[in-house]
Amino acid sequence: MSTVPKLEQVETPNEITAKYKKIIKDNGIHDEVSEVIVKHSGLEGAGMASRQLYATVKFMDSSITPLNLFVKEYIDNPHHTELIDDIKAFEKESRFFTEYIPALDEFCKSKGHEGLLDFYPKCYYGDKTMVVLENLVIDKDYMLLEAGEKQDMEAVRLAITNLAKHHGLSYAFISELGGPGPFFRRFPNLDFDAYAQPSFRKSFESMMESSIKSNVQILERNNVAGRERAIEKLKSFGGKLYDTMLNPMYTYDSEEEKLFVLNHGDYWGNNMMFRKDKVTNKITSHVAIDMQLTLYNSLGLDVGFYLFTSVKPNVRRAHWQEILEMYLSTLKETCAELGHPIDLSYDELHLIIRKKVDFGFWIGVAFTDEASIAGYKELNLNELEDMESFSTELIKFIQKWIDENPEKVKESAVEMVKLMDEYTQLLIQ
Repeated sequence: MSTVPKLEQVETPNEITAKYKKIIKDNGIHDEVSEVIVKHSGLEGAGMASRQLYATVKFMDSSITPLNLFVKEYIDNPHHTELIDDIKAFEKESRFFTEYIPALDEFCKSKGHEGLLDFYPKCYYGDKTMVVLENLVIDKDYMLLEAGEKQDMEAVRLAITNLAKHHGLSYAFISELGGPGPFFRRFPNLDFDAYAQPSFRKSFESMMESSIKSNVQILERNNVAGRERAIEKLKSFGGKLYDTMLNPMYTYDSEEEKLFVLNHGDYWGNNMMFRKDKVTNKITSHVAIDMQLTLYNSLGLDVGFYLFTSVKPNVRRAHWQEILEMYLSTLKETCAELGHPIDLSYDELHLIIRKKVDFGFWIGVAFTDEASIAGYKELNLNELEDMESFSTELIKFIQKWIDENPEKVKESAVEMVKLMDEYTQLLIQ
């Protein structure tokens, strides 16, 4: 069982206090600090690329409300740190929040629009090893949904429209600056492709291949209608799944390039937070987090990724057109408000999603099914000897879940048949 590791005291209390004094002073907070308390957030496992801490800044003047911060740092495993360096995860997220967001905010204001960026958290500091954000959990009652819990339409409406805003904002800003060349000279590495890096592939390709084997095993154990069809489809991707997933990122035409945006790159349920009304328990707002895998590419990558990693399958199938129409309406409205309207129909958007479906679909199959989520909950990255053992340990936990949950496994088999049929219908042959 994954446990929250002991927080190693690398810095002295005085060093910690001095560090956060400077951070808040650079953000215009000059009140005298009495102490800074740093502890684990208790969200261990919520993020693959970092350990997550709570920092509470207390002031000499007790009438001043303490400042609560959410801090992302390297985990203690040096092998994992090497991977995170290779994919420029912290550098990219820091640049996103400390350079891109302030410039984007000024751009929006210049067009007479404020408040368009309210679905991003406030950032206090960022560098290549640490990102300091507002604490949305303590101060604003935001929460992660249960790990692996797929979203209903209540959550989808907020998540898909904020994704459209994210895309629309970047499209308009990049256009305003004269295109991707000038934009990425100003904000380097926001388009860095982590997925193609050898270290990333080395860590994740084996896990994706193992997911095929696990799902084939689940189907073979359960005599559900259509299982032979689904098994055949899954086995046909053995040995080439990672390349199949990557293919939509590098296969496109000139018309698609006209609608390239800054993709989130990892827009799924664990990388977003929701706030609920305390009386009705209904979701009222949403924020996007974890900007460590951004890339410049077709908007279809993010949309398909979200649909197949985060939305309840029955909701996705029943409300496919409604979801895409919400996205399209918000995307066009955002771009038009900022002076860079786009001409895109529902049918054109639908076709783009179909062309890009392999990216999000296979990520969803490999990492967001119930068996995989159960396996991730058991992993402790700090205990892995190297990142190659990630896949081996994960498979052990997935196999344990399969053996201990026969009824859920049968449900998974039924769903996998539906998922393979859905894929066949969407895929452009």
